[in-house]
Amino acid sequence: MKLLLLSVVLLLGGCSTVAQYEDVSAVSPYPAYIGAEYALLQPMHLSGVNAPPGYEDTVDYYVVNPTSPSWGGPELITRETLPTGTRIKVEAVRICTNCPFERISEARIRLPDHRTEFDRPIHIALKFLTPGFAQKQP
Repeated sequence: MKLLLLSVVLLLGGCSTVAQYEDVSAVSPYPAYIGAEYALLQPMHLSGVNAPPGYEDTVDYYVVNPTSPSWGGPELITRETLPTGTRIKVEAVRICTNCPFERISEARIRLPDHRTEFDRPIHIALKFLTPGFAQKQP
């Protein structure tokens, strides 16, 4: 019983920590993503996020996610909808090294045709660079 309680406390304690990432761009199978271009197959949100512990009005990074289900909170600073067909170019891949419930892998991307030049990184989960969400371009 004590072991179970300790396990639950350790897992829940991990939920309050800031995610830490490691660049795996050069580790197989991730090099295949670098430089690849994708086109969105559905509208997605581009959300500007203020990272903890801040909750200030400055954007620390952007994240691209499907429009449904949506999310909100004090860390959400800006949001716009990227239309179907938006081009994405992958620059790097990273994985979360301290996420307790799943192995999160993300791509750092550019939006080559976007009207804004971003001065903060933009990330999208690799699971959204798959059929149904995005199509790899030749």
